[in-house]
Amino acid sequence: PTGSLLRWAARKKALAAALAAALTLGLAAIAGFFLFLRESGRDQPRLTLVFQDDFSRPDGKDEGPDWWDKDDGAQIKDGVLSVRRGWIALSRKISGDVRLEFDAWLSEKDDSSLGGFINAFEGHWNGYAAWFSGPGGIGLEFQRLSGHGLVGPKKTTASARRRRFALDHRNNRVSIEADGEEVLDFLDLDALSDSGQARLGLMGSGGEAFFDNVSVLVL
Repeated sequence: PTGSLLRWAARKKALAAALAAALTLGLAAIAGFFLFLRESGRDQPRLTLVFQDDFSRPDGKDEGPDWWDKDDGAQIKDGVLSVRRGWIALSRKISGDVRLEFDAWLSEKDDSSLGGFINAFEGHWNGYAAWFSGPGGIGLEFQRLSGHGLVGPKKTTASARRRRFALDHRNNRVSIEADGEEVLDFLDLDALSDSGQARLGLMGSGGEAFFDNVSVLVL
C-alpha cells in the first residue's frame, strides 16, 4: 500500500508539472501572437487622407475648382453631387496606391448605374473602374479599362438607398467594398505604371446618380 501511494503521488506530481509547463507554453504563445499583431500593425503603411468633399455649397453647375466635369453632366443639388451622364474627375491627378471612397445612390430607374474609377491614364485610357447597376442590372461590374472585366455578386447593387462604396488599389491588388464588406478583388499581374498623371473620379449612366462624402486616401 505504501508503494502504491508513493507511485500515485509521483504520478500526481508529474501531471501537475506537465500541466504547469503546458500552461506556460500556452501563455507564451498568446503573448507572442499579440506581439506579432502589434509589430505587424507597425510595419503596415498607413493611408493618408489627401482629399474630401461633402458638396456643402450652393446648387448649380459650378462643382468647384477641385472637379473637372468633362461631360458637363454634373451639378450640385441639395448639398450632394448629381451626375446624369458621363463622368466627373478630380482636377488633381493622383495615381499609384490609392483608395477612393464615396456615398452613392440612384434615382428610381432600374436601368441606372453609378460608379467610380481610379488610375485612369489619359491618352491610352487605362485604369480601373467599378460600375454598380440598379436593381434591374447585373449588380457589380469591374473593369480594367484596357480590356479585363469581372462581374461581381448580384447583391452588390446601387439603389435609392444610400450605400458606402470603396475602390482600393495597393500594389497589384484592386479591391471593391460596399458598406464595409469586400465584394470583389482582382490581382493584376500587369500592374499599371505610376506616372503621376492618372485621373480618378465618379460616373453616372442611364439616370440620375447622387454622390456625397467623397474621400481620397493614399499610402
